[in-house]
Amino acid sequence: MASLIDVMEERYANRPDKDNIFGVGVSDAEFRKFIIDYLLGNDWYVVDPLGKNQINEIALYQILEKYSKQYRKELSARDSFKARIKDYIIKIVSKWWYKKRAAFNGNSFFNLL
Repeated sequence: MASLIDVMEERYANRPDKDNIFGVGVSDAEFRKFIIDYLLGNDWYVVDPLGKNQINEIALYQILEKYSKQYRKELSARDSFKARIKDYIIKIVSKWWYKKRAAFNGNSFFNLL
């Protein structure tokens, strides 16, 4: 695979409008290829038979997990929120069960429900 610098140097050398001050640009597919190769490595691939959009999503998540501090904070905040909700539900169910158990006094469990 050619490096990004080699590809861009070739494009600028073969550019028909050499007076243009703006960049020649890259296509979406080229952008995706270079980003994945540079940030995830040349040997990165997806084994599953997925479409391009699904592979893009996997690559995006892996790049964000690896390089984005903000994304990792968002994940951590979401996970801690889920843990707080889970703890709250367990607390409520435990209180309910304690009250039902105290009222059990030999009655059938199904009468308590």
